[in-house]
Amino acid sequence: MIISVSDDKLKVCANTNGATLSSVKRLRDGREFLWQGSEDSWTEQDVVIFPFVARQKDGWYTVDGKRYDIPLHGLCRHSDFTEDRVSDSETVLTNRWNEETLKKYPYKYEYSVRFKVKNGALTVTHTAKNVDDKLMYFMMGAHPAFNVCATYKDGKIDTGANYIDFLKEISPDYLTLEEKGHYITGKAPFGTISKLSVGKDVMIKYKTVMLTDVGTDKLALRLADGESVYFDFGEVDVLAFWSMEESGAYVCIEPWHGAPDKLEPDRELKDKAFVHTLEAGETFSYTYKVSFNE
Repeated sequence: MIISVSDDKLKVCANTNGATLSSVKRLRDGREFLWQGSEDSWTEQDVVIFPFVARQKDGWYTVDGKRYDIPLHGLCRHSDFTEDRVSDSETVLTNRWNEETLKKYPYKYEYSVRFKVKNGALTVTHTAKNVDDKLMYFMMGAHPAFNVCATYKDGKIDTGANYIDFLKEISPDYLTLEEKGHYITGKAPFGTISKLSVGKDVMIKYKTVMLTDVGTDKLALRLADGESVYFDFGEVDVLAFWSMEESGAYVCIEPWHGAPDKLEPDRELKDKAFVHTLEAGETFSYTYKVSFNE
């Protein structure tokens, strides 16, 4: 089911299956900022990531030595959420553990995504709650895809005229990946930068750009037609950028509390890099905000 929140400047739609964004539209001109999916590229638009970021090596991990199989990005991606409507401009979608989730992830949880529109800006808050009686280990993140401008020549797409503006110079590290781009092999300096192209050549080189120790909590996606998408993502373990390497006029901006598995992984969940913990009854939240040119 598609639900929506809006004010007099912005209308945002989300799908209760997965609690994913499906539209972010400016009302004065009808401009759609969110990627609408394509069978020729990435068919999705957003992903709610919990309790794992990306892949576990070979699709499994252990808790106290017991094996659990888990899909890409965890449990919430294709799960149903229930809506708790706050107002015309704010709503909360929530997913809860059940007997089937315990077969893949041995903790009782509640995961909610709050969508709020105010003054033409979208605020999205993700909250994980441990409703179990034991310590819970988890990761979480967001995966919204934004439209970018593209040109085409000889059937090939070029998105290189769009770029990420970090609004200042930063000197992050990045997580290196194996050839397929699935698993982490190490960490290296990314160099001092203030901008990052979202051209396909960057995606071919890095598969996914995964920055750590970013040194900023704000950026702007500068589009080739002069529009900007402003993204305030707060403090995160990893800030990732991704699109398919040869198709799709979009870029995903992904704030993560966690990271993919290592090529040579620690199988036990508590030993994994970037894993977070919650005591029984505790919650952990993070918020990102998206705004646009007036």
